[in-house]
Amino acid sequence: VLSLSFSVGTFQKQFISFARDVDYQEDEGKVDLVAGAWRCLVCKATNPDNRNCSECGTFKVLATSKAKLKNSWACSECDTVNFWDAGTCVECSAENPNKDAANTILHPGRRPGDWNCSDCQVYNYSKRESCFKCGKENPKEDGCWTCEGCNYQNYGHYVRCKRCTKRRTNWSCTGCGHTNGARKAICANCTKQAPFAAKNERPARAGDWVCPKCSRNNFGKNLKCFKCYQPKPLES
Repeated sequence: VLSLSFSVGTFQKQFISFARDVDYQEDEGKVDLVAGAWRCLVCKATNPDNRNCSECGTFKVLATSKAKLKNSWACSECDTVNFWDAGTCVECSAENPNKDAANTILHPGRRPGDWNCSDCQVYNYSKRESCFKCGKENPKEDGCWTCEGCNYQNYGHYVRCKRCTKRRTNWSCTGCGHTNGARKAICANCTKQAPFAAKNERPARAGDWVCPKCSRNNFGKNLKCFKCYQPKPLES
């Protein structure tokens, strides 16, 4: 079994299976819903409510989940912990040594259009409209984009990455292919509406609001987002 050694501000680790080599404690990694603080399962640091661990830089969504860490990989060049399906390290762009396995998920007969569920990683044939195991919808929506922070494939109407919450930096017009800045709601070339614009229009009912974090529509009575629990913005 490979060992891990940590020191203040730095840590070293090998390419490992975290589920096998890290000695977890049952209470570690859980999010404190009151204060928003959380503890990193990789380096054991306690963090405020931010997206990455302040000590080792691991994404919160990875650092607080044993299931996600099980198949993650640590970059041999810079020690960054990456999601299982990342072809290259998000920090230094070094190649995933198991890149081929991540792309095929041990399914050598992969055909164009076949896809892996982003929630449970199960392999699905292209004809399936939803994952046969967990029911997650096949992400075939026009304008889908890949997060620059974690390589997650997001629906076109998402303003932020569903996995790591990093805001998208640009979007490609589904009408003409022109690349536009993230804050542009209309294509500068052909004036076609951005894929996220229609989804984020203010709801028709008075008082309803759009979550600034995950872009979901909420009823006016909701004091926090039903999806990500982001507090309702104060009215200006």
